[in-house]
Amino acid sequence: MPKKKEVVQYLTTTFTVSEKPYWCHVRNIVEHLDHEGAPIFQAELWMNDQLVGTYVEDDWGGPVRWFIANQGLFDVFKDYAATQPPMYFMDMPLEMDADLFMAHLMGKQELYSELTVLIATQTIYRTSDMGEGFWTINAPLTSSLRDSINAEHGVDLIFANDDLPTFIDQMMASEFQPQI
Repeated sequence: MPKKKEVVQYLTTTFTVSEKPYWCHVRNIVEHLDHEGAPIFQAELWMNDQLVGTYVEDDWGGPVRWFIANQGLFDVFKDYAATQPPMYFMDMPLEMDADLFMAHLMGKQELYSELTVLIATQTIYRTSDMGEGFWTINAPLTSSLRDSINAEHGVDLIFANDDLPTFIDQMMASEFQPQI
């Protein structure tokens, strides 16, 4: 049975194409299981408050399908995605396209939704060179807790509680680096 992901709020990605601003986000992420039980997803892409289309992963490992609602906005999204750096699978670069960029945005949205709930009661932090991981403490972030964590690690730390979108961008930046 499909499982719809609960979303607290949407993580917006902004960009400019031909001097025109765009903002996009992913809505209605639904997780299914493919024919072998592996998770696959579908989601809606919205730009400038308009539905661009629905992204659907194939349950037999075939190509991703898009059900386009606004071809003009989809073309802008596709063209912008093509300007992004490649993502890496281990040390192999994968050329960015609309499908891969949408999968990246869905991952960011899922992480954003999960961490938005957690930071209400927990402290979440990471070092700048940590890759995709982070640490949590089951207590809200206070100035004394921040001082204690900084003293323990002795390095510059990034706290999700301070600026969650930036925290996620820095954490997911490792997707754009070779992992040898």
